Amino acid sequence: MLNPVRVRRSVFIRATPAEVWKLCQDPRTAQSLLPRGGALEVLTDRFDQVGSRWLIVTTSGKERREVVNEVVEIEPMRRQVVRSRADRMDSTSITTLTPQGDGTLLSIEATAEFPPGLQSIANRMVTAIVGPIATGRALKQLARLVELRPR
Repeated sequence: MLNPVRVRRSVFIRATPAEVWKLCQDPRTAQSLLPRGGALEVLTDRFDQVGSRWLIVTTSGKERREVVNEVVEIEPMRRQVVRSRADRMDSTSITTLTPQGDGTLLSIEATAEFPPGLQSIANRMVTAIVGPIATGRALKQLARLVELRPR
C-alpha cells in the first residue's frame, strides 16, 4: 500500500490567465523561484509542451537533490500536469489557472506516493519538487512578477 504526501497552494494574481501562463512557461521564471543555490536545466528543445523535460538541482548543506520533471499533459492557459522523479519517488504536480474577477487564481497541487517507511524521503522529495511553494513564498513572488510586468 502506498502512502500519499500532498501539498496544495493557491494565489490570486491580478493578471489575465494568458499573462500568468506566459510567465509560468518561461524557464527563467522557474529558475528565479528556486531556493538559493538551486539550478534548472532544460533537457529538451522546449519547456511548454507534452514531453518537455527539465532537471532541478538543489542543495541543502552537503545534501544534493536532483529532480527530473516531464510535462505529461498540457492545456495552454489553463492546466499543466508534470511528473517528477527524485530519489526513489515519483510525484505529480498539477498547475491550474482559473479566471476570477479581475485576475487569475493560480493553484498548484503536488502529490508523491511512497511505500511505508519512506515518509522522510517522500517529504524531502515533495519539498524538492514544490520547493518554496510549500510555504507559498514562490507563489507570492510569482504574483508580484506578473503584476509588476509592463503590459
